[in-house]
Formats: sequence, C-alpha cells, structure tokens
Amino acid sequence: MAIWDAKKICPEAIYVKRDFQWYGEISHRLQDIFGSFTDKVEYYSVDESFLDLTNFKRYYDNSYQKLAENIKKKVKQEVGIPVSVGVSLTRTLSKLAAKQSKPDGALAIGPSELKEFLKECPVEDLSGVGRKNAIKLHKYDIYTCLEFAKIPHRFIKRLLYKPGEEIWYELHGKKILPIVTERPERKAVGRGGSIGKAASDRNIIYANLIRNLERLTEALFKYRLETNCLAVILQDTNMHFYSNKAHLPDYSSDFHSFLLPMRETFAKIYSRFTKYRATHLLATPVKNINTKQLNLFYKKDPKKDKLREIQRQINEKHGRFTLRSGSTLHIPDTYNDIHNDHDICDIEGKICF
Repeated sequence: MAIWDAKKICPEAIYVKRDFQWYGEISHRLQDIFGSFTDKVEYYSVDESFLDLTNFKRYYDNSYQKLAENIKKKVKQEVGIPVSVGVSLTRTLSKLAAKQSKPDGALAIGPSELKEFLKECPVEDLSGVGRKNAIKLHKYDIYTCLEFAKIPHRFIKRLLYKPGEEIWYELHGKKILPIVTERPERKAVGRGGSIGKAASDRNIIYANLIRNLERLTEALFKYRLETNCLAVILQDTNMHFYSNKAHLPDYSSDFHSFLLPMRETFAKIYSRFTKYRATHLLATPVKNINTKQLNLFYKKDPKKDKLREIQRQINEKHGRFTLRSGSTLHIPDTYNDIHNDHDICDIEGKICF
C-alpha cells in the first residue's frame, strides 16, 4: 500500500522512512538462504525471488508443503522477517500461491489442489495481467484464474497476445517461463524518482535532474557502459509525463558530456505553470565500452577522465555526494537526509531495476 493511501486510513500511525541500504543487506542475506536450498535461484527484485526446487521434496517427507514451511522457518530464524512462500508446478502458479499465503504464510499447490485453488484466485492476481487486461477479460465473463484456464488458448492469445498465452500454459502446469539465474545484459540504465514535495520552481526541478544525472553516470561508469541518447522525463502531480531525448555525438558515460544536451532538452519540456512530482533519466541504448564501435571523429578528453576519478575517490572516502554539482544546492534537504543516499536501483544483483 502506498504511504499516501495508508495515511488516509490511519493518519495517527508512525511512518518510518525507507532505508534502501538496509533493504539491500537484508535482501542479499535472503539470497544466501535461498542458495542453501538450490543453486537455481532467480534474484528478481529486492523482495522477490524464484527457486527451482524440482525433486527437492524428497528431503522433506516427500512434501512440497513441508519444504515451503521450512524455507519460511529458516528465513524467520536467520533474518527475523516475515516472508510468504508459494510452491507449485510453474513460476506463475508459485507466484499465485505466494500471493494467497500473504502476509506471512507458506502454501504448496499440487495437481490435485489446482482446480479448487484457481477457482478462488481473481485474474487480477496473475502476474502480467494488469488493470487494462483484466477489463478485457471481464468483457468475456472471465473473472477467475480457473475461468481463464478453461478458455481455449488460441482465444487468450488473440486477446492478450503471446504473454497471455504463456500464462495460460503455466496455469495448466506447463513450464514456459524459465528461472533466470544470471542477470541479462542491460539494454538501458535509468535513474530518477520523486522530488519530495511537488514543485514548479525551475531550479528545484533542474536540481533533481542533475542529481539523477550524477547517479546515472555513476552507474554507467560502474557497469562499464556508455550511451549516446538520454531520455529526459518529467512527471506532474496528475501523473502526466513530459519527455524528450538528448543526443550526443558519441557514446559516453561522462557527466559533463551530457550536461548541455540535457539542459537544452529540459528547457523544451519544462513549464513554470506545471507542478511536478518526479523526474527521470533513461539512457538507451547502452553499449559495453569494450565492444562499442570506435568513432574516429570524436576524441575523449583525458582531463575529464582524471577529474571524474578524483571526484570518485573523494566521494568514496568522504561520502557519496560530498563533491557534487553546484546546481543541486537548490535541494539541500535531499542531501541532508542520509536515507536519500541510496535508492532501490543501488541494490546490486537483482534482475528488476
């Protein structure tokens, strides 16, 4: 539940700020536990993983339910947090089982329980079926996962295309969606998020973009990636998006190379009459510095590389944003709060984000 929704329901509650550095530590401890059960683990997101437990039930009295309960018990003992565990025939069914076992349960669904289980699950609970697709299904009186599974797969494919067809097969117990144990090569890198209190002040909006650019170029350098195109995105309080692209003459991960193109692109989409709540930057396409084609007409400036290395060393020693762009002085509260030093994108290893 979003904080703003929770405050409407329970305004007297005490709300604690998020701490992504701590979340990352907890998340990685969970991966260690999952790895003790199987070497086939997909670290999907900070709070979600998928495990291939094929043939593992023989270690737990031939019961996947006991296996699910054992995973949950081990997490509770070693990390001290509640966790929902779902075990079933496919990735989609396992995720459904985990959802049904929330907030702190363990549920295994085998072939004999499948029909009754699907009867109780609304199609909205299916991963990959969002609000718009649910509305499409409702038009054909498809409200439960069992009704979804009973429809001929060709009809589902026409209605929801290939992703819908894959879900259909998974609901029938056929493994279509694999467990991905290694992070795929990045096709894009983005940084952004809420600016805190909504604002229309040009300096505040631009300062947040500069902050995003510093974080983005830091990530590109770390991943040994470069880009020649940057999407600049502003989001207003009505959830409308305004975007345009900044193009570079060559691939780069250097902050100063992006600065002027980003500033010019920002000027095209910014309006002083609009209140904004978030800013985003997206670098795409990205290429590995070892495999990209060399540009004979564009030479790198070794002085810039040296300055960037000096800045990196200072920030590594004295704090992540100790040395930063002067444009960010317009948002001092952001930097005064140590919880803003890390974001969900900074948690390493996961596939999502």
